[in-house]
Amino acid sequence: MRPSTGSFPGLSATPLGQITLPVTFGTKDNYRMENIYFEVTIFETAYQAIISRPALVKFMAVPHYTYLMVKMPEPHGVITLRSDIKQAFNCEAESCEITQQAEAQAVREQIREASTHETGDDDLPFEKMAKITSNEKKQITLNPTDSSKFTFIGTQLDSK
Repeated sequence: MRPSTGSFPGLSATPLGQITLPVTFGTKDNYRMENIYFEVTIFETAYQAIISRPALVKFMAVPHYTYLMVKMPEPHGVITLRSDIKQAFNCEAESCEITQQAEAQAVREQIREASTHETGDDDLPFEKMAKITSNEKKQITLNPTDSSKFTFIGTQLDSK
């Protein structure tokens, strides 16, 4: 495996390297085989492999997204690859679920980071409030870059 040269936008894609694999489409009487470069990564997805545009160009394939079909020319006729609408829907639903879980985790991490940025510890704001005694009030900075913007929290504050 060669080192990875690509970049992977997103929350959790970790490039491991590149590998070249022979990819074959068709039947034994009418087939097409090309060596395709794959980026190997670690991230959760509903798919085992994703064929990129350069691979489609190499096969001279024409995708028909509406019909979930790919066609490519061959010496003995056209090779047609068809998909299953139910399987495509299941993969799409699983991809949406994975994305929602990743986004929710990222938001939780941002909240945790923002809450620990001010104090330097791992307590969340509601955990800090539980530590305030009945006669204590605590100053909380609202904007980390502007210390003049603050408020107080406590159990014995007046209504002003």
